[in-house]
Amino acid sequence: MSRPHKLPILAVKHLADPGSGRLEDVCRKYGAFYIQDDGILSGQVRPVGREAADFFAQSEDRKARHIATPENHFVGYRPLGSEASMLEDQKENCEQYKIGYLKQGGQNSRDTATERLSDACFEGGATLAYWLEAQRMSDAIIASLGEVLSLGREYFASRCSQPMHQLGLNRYPCVADKPVISMSAHKDLCLLTLVAQEYAGLEIQVDNGDYELAEPIPGTVVCMLGEYMHRWSGGSVVAPMHRVRGSARVSRISVIYKHRPNFDAVIQTPLFCQDLDKFIEQNYKTGLSYEKKIFNIMGSDQADPAIGR
Repeated sequence: MSRPHKLPILAVKHLADPGSGRLEDVCRKYGAFYIQDDGILSGQVRPVGREAADFFAQSEDRKARHIATPENHFVGYRPLGSEASMLEDQKENCEQYKIGYLKQGGQNSRDTATERLSDACFEGGATLAYWLEAQRMSDAIIASLGEVLSLGREYFASRCSQPMHQLGLNRYPCVADKPVISMSAHKDLCLLTLVAQEYAGLEIQVDNGDYELAEPIPGTVVCMLGEYMHRWSGGSVVAPMHRVRGSARVSRISVIYKHRPNFDAVIQTPLFCQDLDKFIEQNYKTGLSYEKKIFNIMGSDQADPAIGR
C-alpha cells in the first residue's frame, strides 16, 4: 500500500531564480515535484475533465471514429484494456484519448490537436487551451533544467523545434470490488510529464522504494522527469517509477501531458550504470525508442518501417 506524501512544491515563476539550487536538489532526490502555476493549468482541470467525460460517455462506435492505429502511431482513442503493461502480465485498466504531434515525412512533425479535438465534446475549447498552455509551461521548466544540467537555457529548445509532444485524457473506471492497480508501474519515455488530477490515484516511487500517493493540491500540477531527461543528465537526475491505483468509489479522469524532443534527437551523454559502477557510452535514439515501446505495448503485429533503421 502507498501512503500520502507531499512532494516539494516549486513555483513555476521562480524556477529560474539564480542560486536557489532547489530545483536541482529535488530533481536529484525525487525527480518529481508539484508545480505551483497560479491556476494556468490546475484551474482548467475541471473543464477539461468535463470535456473528456463527455467524450468517453459516447458510444463505442462513435469513439471508434478516432481509433488509435499503427498508421497514426496510436495517437487517438485507445479503448479500455487495449494497452499492455511493460512490466507485468496485465492489460491496463484505462481508457485513453491521445492528441498531439505526429511524425510527418523525414524528421518533421505535425500538430494534430485541432483535428483530434474537432468532436462536439471539445467545442468549449478547454482541452485545446490546456494543450497550448502545457507546452508553454514545459518549455519554461526544461529551460531551467538545462541550467541545472549545465547545458544552458536554450539547449532543449533547439532539440524541440519539431517536437513529439502529446496530451492524454485518461479515464480509470471505478473498481467495484476493491482498489487495484489500474496502470502498472512504469517510467515515461519523455523529457517530463505534467499530471493534473481532481481525485487522488497517482503513486510515485521514492528513494526508499515505497510508493507514495501524490494527492491533488489546489493550484498545482505534478511534474515528473522522464527517461530522456535521466539519460541526458548522465543519470544524475531521477526518472521516477509511478503507477495509478484504481478507486472503488469514483471513476477518475486525469490529464497527462508529455514533453518530447524532435523525433531524430539522439542522447550521447555518457550514462552512469549503477550495476557496473561506471559510465557507459550512449547513442540513444529517442524517437525510435518510443516507437518500439508503443508498438510493443499496443500489441501491433504491424511493425513500423522506421523501427530498426
